[in-house]
Amino acid sequence: MKKITTLVFCVFMAFSPIVKGQVFESARNSELTFNSIDGYRLHPVGKYRFLTIMVNIIYPDTDKDPYPGRNRVWDPAYKEGINNESIPVYLEDLLDIEYDPDNVNGMMTRLYHESSFGNLIILGDFIVVNIKLETLNPQGGGFHIANSEIIDNIFELINKNGGLDNTLYGYNSIDDYDNNNDGKIDNVMFLWRNTTGRYGRSTWGRGVSMSNLNFNILAGGKLNKQESVNYTAQGVSNRKVIPLQLNGIVMHEVSHHFFGANNLHSSGGNHYSGGRTNTWFGLEGGYGLMGGYNSGLVSCNGYERWRMNWTSPKHNPEGYPIQASRKPSDISREDGEKSFLLRDFVTTGDVVRIKLPYVDSGASNQYIWLENHQIGNNNKLDYLEYSIGYDGKPWHECRPKGTPGIYSYIQVGKDILEGTEKEVYPWNETDNLRIISAEGNWDFMKMENHEVNCVRSGYQHTAKRYMPNPLSGYQDQTTHFFDNTPDNEMLSSDDGHWLNIKYNSNGKKVLNKALPYLGDESDAFTDSGQMNIGTNPPPANQKTSYTYQQGGNFKLPDSLDKRGNYKYYQNTNTSNIYLTGLRIDMTEKPGGKFKIDIVWNDYNVRNDVRWTGSIIMKEKIILKEGKTIKIDQSKTPNQIFRDSVSGLFAKPSIFTCKDGSEFIMEDNSNLILNNNSTLLLKSGSTFKIGDNASLTINKGNKLIIKPGAELIKDKNSRLKIKKGGKLIK
Repeated sequence: MKKITTLVFCVFMAFSPIVKGQVFESARNSELTFNSIDGYRLHPVGKYRFLTIMVNIIYPDTDKDPYPGRNRVWDPAYKEGINNESIPVYLEDLLDIEYDPDNVNGMMTRLYHESSFGNLIILGDFIVVNIKLETLNPQGGGFHIANSEIIDNIFELINKNGGLDNTLYGYNSIDDYDNNNDGKIDNVMFLWRNTTGRYGRSTWGRGVSMSNLNFNILAGGKLNKQESVNYTAQGVSNRKVIPLQLNGIVMHEVSHHFFGANNLHSSGGNHYSGGRTNTWFGLEGGYGLMGGYNSGLVSCNGYERWRMNWTSPKHNPEGYPIQASRKPSDISREDGEKSFLLRDFVTTGDVVRIKLPYVDSGASNQYIWLENHQIGNNNKLDYLEYSIGYDGKPWHECRPKGTPGIYSYIQVGKDILEGTEKEVYPWNETDNLRIISAEGNWDFMKMENHEVNCVRSGYQHTAKRYMPNPLSGYQDQTTHFFDNTPDNEMLSSDDGHWLNIKYNSNGKKVLNKALPYLGDESDAFTDSGQMNIGTNPPPANQKTSYTYQQGGNFKLPDSLDKRGNYKYYQNTNTSNIYLTGLRIDMTEKPGGKFKIDIVWNDYNVRNDVRWTGSIIMKEKIILKEGKTIKIDQSKTPNQIFRDSVSGLFAKPSIFTCKDGSEFIMEDNSNLILNNNSTLLLKSGSTFKIGDNASLTINKGNKLIIKPGAELIKDKNSRLKIKKGGKLIK
């Protein structure tokens, strides 16, 4: 009898914004040196062949079979046996059997081939197991998908019928599945057709990734003992596992072998039951190999390629870890002004990463990534989920394939590739990537759920844009939290929702009813896009909210049990938003390329803006003539406890001018404080109010001028302290 002793458990619900799971991991030697480019369980460079076992349960009562009908994709089985009936039609469309670099067809093979520039090749061979329910579980009752006795019975049936000689394409030696010559099969992948909540507990879209599977397999005329073998198992239903979006969980669970355990969840692949401290409370969307059903694009991302050291020998022969058109493009302010030409990201690996100048003391670094995804023009697996079928034709007419342009996201932490396990695979920054959408950030207001028929049907979570909130607001691809129960002092996952339908501010015009939380046509920066201090979105750091999430219950890391073993989860938040002179220009060029220009000294606010949060100026701001800045209360929750002053899940805003900083209000400009906001001029700061410019402190707001701060007013400038406002010197 074999045993499973170590478990990494990742579970996803198909077409559901809620995912569940739990994690158990073995202790690993903290003195060892780890390197992400070596891979977590499997090395991310090489050729692998996965032994893929397709399991079709024969129910004594067909009413218990969730997919009893024949659909000519993967039909029910009626007679127990191996490869005897009901062979899925899509096997070679999932994994290539042979490797031809000029004709990579299988969807999984192709995805990893494109993502790794051919460095990682995943092939397969298959055994179809049609097995009676009573054979799997002679004692009756329910069972668990990862139960060792079930898998033991599957291998027993395989061995009774010839073991590995049953493979459909003739790869019947252990050596065919052993890339590193350690005598073990590298990965066994179970795809379950018709397990249920009771029988198997693995409905469509649920999956696991594990590391210590022990079993015996007949090969070469003898029984081979296999110990501590990697395996994945997914419920895939009777539908095609391809296109990718139909069973993104299959790719996600395999990716765990290369990227890490649940603490490496990101890009739409995280879930509330992951048992980690998350960078923000709630869940983040995005795209990447570690994504899942809550992902946008189906392609990989630059952050993942960087962690795996996947570079293109053709387009990046120098092997720069981060590059654009063969120039190193991992930059910080010390590098000064820079320009880069971004070719198609999936094809070439071109990408820019910008380290943001400021975070709070002791907090993790933050970076902005820029990628040029030429969707529809690059002949790659690079389009929005649920839009394109395997045949290249639209799968859901309601879903756009996406817009060619610059896609951007922010990275928090996880910037150490080599070191201790805690440094390379930290537990306290799960879901550390957040999309930066060209649509900008907004306060949203919950509406009554509206009916939609796009991928899913029925009444779906609906919200409308309320007010622009560049520094603290929501974009589409994150769970939106709403204050639905005013008496609650603490948020939970029940308050958060993926955005399925989006309306404009008056709630009358539909901006998107095609699942905007999975990305839409407005996310990409196109033509002549720009991010600067006065745009929405701006190129600013994100406030983090490290939260331990288990089963939807939120806890701050320092609220856990104070025994020493819990200190592993603690981390320092960046609670402030730092405004800088960073400007990013994105200009489209012929051939689908984008020129990226980066400057660090553009302090001009050229638009009317509304700013919220704890905002810090350490350098300079120039409010241009006739423009208005409003410092206001954020309506977007960014903390899990209700604030005693604002009465919301966000504190009142405070704008702080630090020592050595300068704020210049040009003629006829306006700075207005609303809703308990504060303007704080620290010692050594300078604030200039130009001709006919107006600084207005409304009721309940404060202007605090510390000794040594300088407030300079022109002849016709106006400092308005309204009734109920305060000037404190």
